[in-house]
Amino acid sequence: MNNNVGIKIKMLREQAGLRQNQVAAYLNVDQSYLSKIEKGERVIAVDLLERLSELYGCDLAIFENDDIDVRPIQLALRAKEITLEDMNIIAEVNHIASNSRYMAKLLGETSNG
Repeated sequence: MNNNVGIKIKMLREQAGLRQNQVAAYLNVDQSYLSKIEKGERVIAVDLLERLSELYGCDLAIFENDDIDVRPIQLALRAKEITLEDMNIIAEVNHIASNSRYMAKLLGETSNG
């Protein structure tokens, strides 16, 4: 397995300031499973990668391409502890933001073409 996927997953989690147990709860998997994914010992399913890309507000392509720099959408939160409900809301907002960026890109290409 390509260990870079696990490294990127861990880097995104740390950049977001989340703990493994929080992300594991969001993905509805055991923390040990997520730990093995981050270490490159287990393969992650595509549906879990999609959920992570929404949570972190990044394109799914970052997981398959080693050349893509990882820059998730940055959020500012005032909560002391991020709950599972918070992460679901963050994922929904990031999904909307990602779709907006994609649509803006398409519209830019259409108006320039």
